[in-house]
Amino acid sequence: MTRTPGSTGFGVAGQALPLVGVGTDRVALEVRAGASLYASGRADSTWRRTVRLADARVLASLARGWVMAAATRVFDAPERRYVSEELTATVAPGRVSAWAMVGMWLSGGMDGVPWGAGARLELPGHTALEASARRMVLDPLYLSVPRTSWSVAASVRLAGPPRPPAPVPARYAGGRATVLLPADAARGEPRIAGDWNGWRPEPMTRVGESWSYTTRLAPGVSYYAFVASDGRWYVPDSVPGRQDDGMGGETAVLAVK
Repeated sequence: MTRTPGSTGFGVAGQALPLVGVGTDRVALEVRAGASLYASGRADSTWRRTVRLADARVLASLARGWVMAAATRVFDAPERRYVSEELTATVAPGRVSAWAMVGMWLSGGMDGVPWGAGARLELPGHTALEASARRMVLDPLYLSVPRTSWSVAASVRLAGPPRPPAPVPARYAGGRATVLLPADAARGEPRIAGDWNGWRPEPMTRVGESWSYTTRLAPGVSYYAFVASDGRWYVPDSVPGRQDDGMGGETAVLAVK
């Protein structure tokens, strides 16, 4: 029997990908270019690999909380060039968010379809549940074999920034709530959209120095945002109860009793 002495090793990976992006609230284009490096070693052997990467991604916001993204990626590896395309859909209407991805390799001699899907559920008490699955066909940097991975996780946030108090509407009577937006905080002729109407923008009415909107609303907490005349979604700084919508924007909180 031959005994092999123990040995230590190392592994290091790094990536430099400067990004340039342009767009509006509805459509955006992101372009990256750079390189990925992986190096490892053990005993008297070392292995190093560098892959140049460039990609372009177009993101489109189809509706409040719905985002589609299409990407093309080019990997210049020492042995050949790999090209892939990928389509991703993300939906985050509230406490539940989900995503799905499907792609294909256009060159590189790889068979099979990469895909992935996942969901996250926000629970009371700063608790969240997550589950995801992903099929990897090729990784040009590590040259790993095709594999499928699954994960389930639960997380608890121990602390976080205090949430602002939920405001009450300007008027609530007979089951109808009225939201007012000061004219000097509006962008053109504003519209309003909320979870009570499926986030479909509806017109507001000019009343003196404010824009007004009245709707039938059951007691409880609702979320809403304003839509400017150019189609952009926003919540003015003067509106109390603003919070991050998780998609790079904000929503306002409407509480009625």
